[in-house]
Amino acid sequence: MAEATRDASDENLHEWRKRAKDLRYQLEFLCKAWPGVIDAAADGAHDLGDLLGDDHDLALLRRLLDGKLRNSVESGERRSLLRAIGKRREVLQSDAADLGQRVYVESPRRFVGRVHEYWKAWR
Repeated sequence: MAEATRDASDENLHEWRKRAKDLRYQLEFLCKAWPGVIDAAADGAHDLGDLLGDDHDLALLRRLLDGKLRNSVESGERRSLLRAIGKRREVLQSDAADLGQRVYVESPRRFVGRVHEYWKAWR
C-alpha cells in the first residue's frame, strides 16, 4: 500500500491488489477462529481488492485505447473516454487509499500477534 500510494503506477497498484487478495484469502481461511472480527477484516480486504481490481481493469482499457484500439475509436471519443477513465481511476484510488488505511491500521507485527491469539483461543 505504501509503495502504491507513493507511486501509483499501474504495476504498483496491481501488486497491491494481489497482496490485498492474499490477505483476504488468508483471513477467510481463519474466519472460524474469531468469526465476527475476522469476517469484518476479510470483508475489508475483499472490498479493497475489488476497488483495486476495477482500477486495474480501467488501466488495461486505457492501454488498449492508447495501443491496439487507437485507430478504432474516433479521436474525440477516445479523448473523452480517456478523461472519464482518468477521473474514475482517481476516485477508485482515493477510495482504495482510504479503505487501505482502515484495513492496514495495525502494524504487521501487532496484526499477526492479534490473529495468533485468536487462533490459540479457538484451538
